[in-house]
Amino acid sequence: MTLTPLIPQFERNKCSVRGCKRKLVRLAEPLITEEPLKPWITLKRNIKNMKHLSSMVDICFKQRYIHIDVGYRNYGSSIGSWFMKQYPKQNKKFEIYAVEAD
Repeated sequence: MTLTPLIPQFERNKCSVRGCKRKLVRLAEPLITEEPLKPWITLKRNIKNMKHLSSMVDICFKQRYIHIDVGYRNYGSSIGSWFMKQYPKQNKKFEIYAVEAD
């Protein structure tokens, strides 16, 4: 029995993500590779480097806004004390998912 590949051979090396999304990823702030010992002090120091997606591209047409907090400790640690106050929401509510990374 021969299985037909889901992606044809000539398309396997092509990225299916549109160019505008790839450009946004390149414009995003760099990931923090190590957890800071005092995250809020580090966050306040680095807040000027943060970029909101809505400042780089118009997202008001999106049906759903989702925030995923990886490394969640408690509601007040990042979602309540930072995200809900700082992130521009364009008058829409976010679905928030918190993941404990430990």
